[in-house]
Amino acid sequence: MLLKDVYDITRSNTALLDFLHSNNVLFSFDGLCDRCADGHMHLVHDSSVSDGLKWRCTNRRCNFQMSLRMHSFFSSSPLSISVITEIIYLWVHKCSQEFVLHETGISNRTMVDFYNFLREVCSVILQEHSENQLEVQVKSLRLMNQNLAKEVQQRKSGRHLGRVFGGIERDSNPSKTFFVPVSDRSAATLIPIIKRWILPGTTVLSDCWKAYSSLE
Repeated sequence: MLLKDVYDITRSNTALLDFLHSNNVLFSFDGLCDRCADGHMHLVHDSSVSDGLKWRCTNRRCNFQMSLRMHSFFSSSPLSISVITEIIYLWVHKCSQEFVLHETGISNRTMVDFYNFLREVCSVILQEHSENQLEVQVKSLRLMNQNLAKEVQQRKSGRHLGRVFGGIERDSNPSKTFFVPVSDRSAATLIPIIKRWILPGTTVLSDCWKAYSSLE
């Protein structure tokens, strides 16, 4: 997707919502109301909410309502959905901060906060989707730490998350990976992680071999 495609999508509220729903970024609650089990949830226009739309039960006695952003990536941000979509695209493609500020019109503080949020989301996803003991035979693993840490390390509630130690199984498709936050790269820290995540007999390629050279 090119930047012009993103702008084409974000210019139309209908096109944007269709795109986000189809990619499971916004959730559809279309169906029986969980509150009354009688009415039907559907999207209605409401100028009093920032997004201009909300979910509402058709049962007038229930009239249960939910935000368009309910349970989604967008729920904790005051920014418009279109601006958030543009920011994510620019962040993924490593556009300069000056360019992001110019294109979106947000403040520098807002951009920094949202970039930190995106890094935190990536860190959580990487940990949740780590493979439980990579099953390899002659395949190799590349263990990464410092470079990866620069991308996913993050302040959360004023606390630094530290470095990340991870591995990627070569030739697997889709790639099998694991990522674990660590406070240092000592043998005492890394060896238990290696034994936890990497099967015996695996060939390991690494840039910090001294930390665990005691492994056979």
